[in-house]
Amino acid sequence: MGRTTKKTIEYARELYLSKRLILDEEEYVNKDYKMNCHDLEGYKYKLSLDCVSDKRTKRFEAIGKYNPYFIENLENFIKINGGNCKLKTREYIKSAEKLELECSCGEHYHISVCHLLGEKKFVCNKCAFEKSNKEKLI
Repeated sequence: MGRTTKKTIEYARELYLSKRLILDEEEYVNKDYKMNCHDLEGYKYKLSLDCVSDKRTKRFEAIGKYNPYFIENLENFIKINGGNCKLKTREYIKSAEKLELECSCGEHYHISVCHLLGEKKFVCNKCAFEKSNKEKLI
């Protein structure tokens, strides 16, 4: 597998861009080779040209078990949504496993991926309770 022409990598860049993805590779290998790319929100992916060009694919899963950038993308999700917690979990095992996060107060807490994504729970129970009580007083 030697280098291919610049036209091929340019074709790949244009195709990825048509799907709102920015290709991070300098060289095209083949249609099945998974290339690094990212979207406009900063989520990272490793996708083949074959996958990107499939007309049946409507979107790509930024936070999913098959994305090798799962942890980095979770950290990006927290940042984009205004959370000040830190993700302490460094490896994705399975969706049933809880993630460990560190609240801005220093407290460690555990939460499922679904709860984090759906509820955007970026604080520990103690801070959430304090915030809730303050809101009730107002």
